[in-house]
Amino acid sequence: MDVLGRERPGDAVMDGFPEAERSRGAALLEAADASFLELSAPSRLSGALLSAATATLGIEDGSPLHEALSRTALLGYACRLGGPGCPLPRSMRTEIASRLAFSEDGRLDYPTITDVPSRLRSLLALIASLADDAAGVAALADVSDGAWAALSASAASRVREDLSHDGLPRAALPDVALLGRMLRLGYALRLVDEVAGESPVVRAGQ
Repeated sequence: MDVLGRERPGDAVMDGFPEAERSRGAALLEAADASFLELSAPSRLSGALLSAATATLGIEDGSPLHEALSRTALLGYACRLGGPGCPLPRSMRTEIASRLAFSEDGRLDYPTITDVPSRLRSLLALIASLADDAAGVAALADVSDGAWAALSASAASRVREDLSHDGLPRAALPDVALLGRMLRLGYALRLVDEVAGESPVVRAGQ
């Protein structure tokens, strides 16, 4: 439901899940929505990684579909930002940090990461691996697999409904699996930012 109690696109999709999972998934999605509204973009680092990831899909930059996938990833990013979540395991934190680069004063060395192809590929591969692990993302979000699936199904339905409303032919709509993966990809990007000490870009006035 929105703030006025009206059903949003995607709410009905959750009806197919058990009450406990539907309730937990809806609560996390509501928290993510609140954070999402404050965001303009992820961090500079995550923005570069997201652009590199979407480029592999062969979707035209700036197209409605590209925008929808990017916004789905940003919603996933907001799921980590707005939800309670669990602390990153030390092993995962170490693995992410090993693919980053920092200056002597401890700040992120952005050019070294983005200008060295092997380092960028290594980081992208790690993010892709995290995004492929739905159970791992659910655990980090501190929800059950079913609750994350309910959240993901609702978010995907909303994105598809928005694209259809904007005139994209139904045959051209991204499938639910791709949108679910973009949601997890966004979550993984926030994990990287946590280790890198990077902050998202917030909307003016926030």
